[in-house]
Amino acid sequence: MSVYDSYTIQEYVNNVVEGRVILPAMQRDFVWKKEKIYALYESLMLGYPIGTFIVWKVNSEIIKKYAFNEFVKDYVAREDVSQKRRICSNEYSEYFAVLDGQQRITAFVIGLTGSYSEKTKLKNADGTPKYTKKVLCINFLYEKQEESACEYEFRFVAEENAKNVVEDNGRYCYWMPVSEVINSTLWDILSEFEKKYEKKKGSEIVKTAELLRKVLIEKQNIYTYVAKKEKLEDVIDIFLRVNSLGQPLEASDLILSSATSCIVDEDVHDLLRRTINSINDLSNIKINKDFILTAGLMCIEAESISLGKACSRKEMLEAIFKTHWEGLVKAIREAVRLVDYVGFGKLNLTRNILCVIVYYLFKINVKDNYYKSSTERARKDRVLIRQWILRALIKKVFMDGTGATLLRIRKLILDNYKKEKLFPLDALLWGDFSRSNLKIDESNIDDLLELKYTDKRVLPVLAEIQRQVDVNNMEVDHIFSKATINQKRRFKKLYKNESNVDVNAEQDKYKRRVDCLSNLQLLKKGENCSKGDLEYKDWVKDKTEDFRVVHVLPEGEYEFKDFIKFVEKRNELLRARLERAFPASVAEILAIHGLQ
Repeated sequence: MSVYDSYTIQEYVNNVVEGRVILPAMQRDFVWKKEKIYALYESLMLGYPIGTFIVWKVNSEIIKKYAFNEFVKDYVAREDVSQKRRICSNEYSEYFAVLDGQQRITAFVIGLTGSYSEKTKLKNADGTPKYTKKVLCINFLYEKQEESACEYEFRFVAEENAKNVVEDNGRYCYWMPVSEVINSTLWDILSEFEKKYEKKKGSEIVKTAELLRKVLIEKQNIYTYVAKKEKLEDVIDIFLRVNSLGQPLEASDLILSSATSCIVDEDVHDLLRRTINSINDLSNIKINKDFILTAGLMCIEAESISLGKACSRKEMLEAIFKTHWEGLVKAIREAVRLVDYVGFGKLNLTRNILCVIVYYLFKINVKDNYYKSSTERARKDRVLIRQWILRALIKKVFMDGTGATLLRIRKLILDNYKKEKLFPLDALLWGDFSRSNLKIDESNIDDLLELKYTDKRVLPVLAEIQRQVDVNNMEVDHIFSKATINQKRRFKKLYKNESNVDVNAEQDKYKRRVDCLSNLQLLKKGENCSKGDLEYKDWVKDKTEDFRVVHVLPEGEYEFKDFIKFVEKRNELLRARLERAFPASVAEILAIHGLQ
């Protein structure tokens, strides 16, 4: 059952200040820029509708069960902290939780009772930025100059500049705080103005002040649609429907709406924000709330790692945020550092590939800085985890798009990590957890040799072929210039058609092979830039034998007209290199790296 209620804006703001109107934890922070706040107030002055607000009527039992926040009153324009406060008391028998309208209501709360602080160019004594506290004001001396200009001028003004006549770009302004307009008599407003401004504009001031008071404290401009629901799932359905065109919502935001008593010392959003920021500062890998919760469900041995199914499971949130939080964060931190350390920090790995590494490190109770440890186990783990990443990418392990594969891999790790005393790649090589296992057979190598330039697997595969540990400063380069092959005039010039063949047909053959793995290599960014569109024979002539071996370049000289011969010969060499790079046992893998 649902009903509509109506309020004046001042009445509704008072309910917010008293704590009767609150926010479900699934709601995001206030994100409106100040210009949108100005536009909202001007819309009221012009008599425009501001939309219906949707609220959830909740009782004291629901308040105890789920997490709710207070609205922000004194806003600080910074993105590194949450500005919503958790409600800690249960004073009332019923509350109204806002599902749609948070931004508008917050704008009213800030404008009528609060403040908006902005960063200045000045610094505090400790070197942190200094912020200036401002209040929302209306300019009583505003005169519209252009057709496209606003009808009424609102602005956040420093308190010391309010209620004073100030010059701004050749015009005079008298900034009156909105809060004082609604809490003072018209006579007091007029008297205060005439003390500061010699010209008589009293009737205009009174007219503007009367209108502002009318839209804020007399007219019922707030219309709320009240939903009476008991189940969180029903409320989430409403929330998703009304917010489908607004700020994108992560699944984690829904889960956190039920995180009440599991964290008692601080807001879970603040905890996650600080954790994410600290981890994202460590490497090229960037994580988010969804990743942390998925990894958490993985590590606590949850039956399902579906964030949607975990939405109302309080015991899971307690296990993640209370029982295992420290170990989980340490495992994630070491995992992103390790992936960066083995050179794959910029690969934009899937969440599932990284979750497997986090789970293993969590199970071994990983120590700080394990990612660069010189112990035998750490050095072997780095090699085996790098192989896990490569093989998971090559075999497209998580193509099913579900968590089923991840759960099967978790079972293999759980059953084998103590026994092998290493990252259990051997179990993954032979275990049947997806459409196949991690073994790289002849058909897989055939597929690799057909990889094209745009495939995201090209870079890690070339890195393993060239034994390049760190790929973060490397680029994929066309050995024979793609630009040259694609340009008809340049192609004809270099092809040197001595046999009267069909040049256009030959160019088509070149184009079909130019993006294949056999014409690709890894070069450092500077080397790639200096190479440019040089002919292959001119670029390779001063390269050492060691360089040719690392880059798998065929012996002999290859003119532009020999391109097809070149890629066919290099294909043979790459096949042999790939077979050696991906052996069928952990012992062989470690032997390649001198870690028998």
